Amino acid sequence: MTGIQKTMRGRVRSMKLVLIGLMLLFAYGCVSVPSSPSPPRVIISSYESDNPPRARTYRDPDISLSQFRKYAFDYTNQENPLLEKELFKILAELLSQKGYIRDEGNPDMLITMNFYVGRKESYVPPKTITTTRIENVWSTGMFGMTLTGQATPVPITESQTTPGYTEVSFYKNIRVNLLDYAKLKGGEKPKTPPLLWIGEVESTGKDPDIRNDAASMLEALFFGPYARIKCGTVEIEGYLRDKHLVVRSVKMTSQTPDPGVDIKRYEIVRTIHGVAPADYIFRNRDALPASIAGPTGVKSGGTITWSYSLEGNAVEVEVENLETKAVRKIFVQ
Repeated sequence: MTGIQKTMRGRVRSMKLVLIGLMLLFAYGCVSVPSSPSPPRVIISSYESDNPPRARTYRDPDISLSQFRKYAFDYTNQENPLLEKELFKILAELLSQKGYIRDEGNPDMLITMNFYVGRKESYVPPKTITTTRIENVWSTGMFGMTLTGQATPVPITESQTTPGYTEVSFYKNIRVNLLDYAKLKGGEKPKTPPLLWIGEVESTGKDPDIRNDAASMLEALFFGPYARIKCGTVEIEGYLRDKHLVVRSVKMTSQTPDPGVDIKRYEIVRTIHGVAPADYIFRNRDALPASIAGPTGVKSGGTITWSYSLEGNAVEVEVENLETKAVRKIFVQ
């Protein structure tokens, strides 16, 4: 081997070592210097249920209900007194959350209740669905002494008929009346009932038992329309009162461990990231700061879910306790 060949071989070996060193340095640099993560995004989804309870209220504009805090129930139902007792028990729990006190001996108000369940049948007629598909049909022929053929697309129409059926649903109605107890027990019997407030709520569904819907119906009557808001991995379900959300339940929506979100039943969510819950639900863009993007809507069946994107890695939720009136801030991941 000549000297020139030895020199060239040594240079090649040196270049290989340099390349190997550069590759190792590059790999080390990639491992030791991670890329900066993209800022997380928090999504808030708000939507109504497919068939929420519908409530109506009426009140005497000349009387302030704030002076009436104690109540008693008037058990008058003759058809099903046990059902009336169960419904009054559900109502008593709700009234206690609103600060009312049950006092059968010396009440300010007498509360009466009427309830009704009606069966509704509607016939869904048969439906015929016609579809057309294209099928290739092979045809043969003769060209001289040679057998030939070709595929011809042929439309084929098919029809399928689903049978008719009877759909059954149940209409449920609850009416609550608040009466001035002092006028009822006065010396002279009033010509008309001394009503202070009337609340009526109705619901329609497949369940014939009104007890299974009574809690949500009475909550809608005394707290407001049903709503559900998802903050990150936490879903808060409740009822709108003014622009705030009265909490009914809180649950996690992912498989991550429960972070221990301190939001209790019947507390009030005042703001989410500085914005009232109703402004998210009714998509009030004027109330949203520039840091909140959206909304964007996604339709699934008959329900549209509206989503907002927030800057940051947590959602600030302002919660008020009804009993203590204390307001606190909770950060939800």
